Amino acid sequence: MTACPRNLSRPGKHLTELQAKIWEELGISVVDGRAAVARIPGSGQASSAVATSSLPALKQAFAAATDAVYLQCLEDRRPEVLQKEGRMSRSVVLEFLDACNVKMDTAEVQEKLRRKIQETGALPETVANEVHDEVMELLGFESAYGHSCFAEFGTSQEFAHDKDVATAYARWRGHSSEIMFKLLYDHWHSGGALHVDAVVKHQMMKHGAKVQLNQMSTDERRQLLESSIDKVSVFHKLPHDGRQRYLERLDDQEMLEFTKAEILVATLVQSRHHPHRTE
Repeated sequence: MTACPRNLSRPGKHLTELQAKIWEELGISVVDGRAAVARIPGSGQASSAVATSSLPALKQAFAAATDAVYLQCLEDRRPEVLQKEGRMSRSVVLEFLDACNVKMDTAEVQEKLRRKIQETGALPETVANEVHDEVMELLGFESAYGHSCFAEFGTSQEFAHDKDVATAYARWRGHSSEIMFKLLYDHWHSGGALHVDAVVKHQMMKHGAKVQLNQMSTDERRQLLESSIDKVSVFHKLPHDGRQRYLERLDDQEMLEFTKAEILVATLVQSRHHPHRTE
């Protein structure tokens, strides 16, 4: 592969534009094409019919190849001197958020996250912070200075009125948390010890709750909803410290069941607010 041009301001955006061009060449609208790919389940989530096809594996290979090209492009453009003064541009902020998301998806980083969880029984935040430092330097900023610039941008009026950056920031926060909580749940589910408070455990259980809900019949979900809706409603009316005390009284299985009920209630509320919305 040829080196990525240094004057290419947003490699990730450029790759997205290339994909859009291919959809157009195939005579398929970009929206329809992306929606079709999004509907292909992950290799571990496919139904028996889909799992026997090559689609999940092809989707996974496509995502891995795209991520590898993107990260290599950033590496090709790595500045020789790290910036320790000056303002961080909007473009760099967006690139930082995108690059962190991609790095967190790599097998190398996820293995580091797993090892840290096995060592500590807690969220692997130190590993996530190391990823942030690596990306800052990949984009040409000395890590400590880059983070101060990033924080300064986050409190600026520019950030407050920039919907694209705000959306990218929310996606970054959510993606990182989702990965760490999933890996923490997998550790617990396989018998690993946890050293976290009730609030963290509650967040972690959401991953397992979603998996188990997908395996339940409609009647089983209905029964759980009917038996738990009042309890969930009372819980969410409690002040923060009251909710924390309630969670601390639950054992692991009780917390998992309660979290499943929370998700069902939230889904019910959402369906009432958006009656014509489909998943």
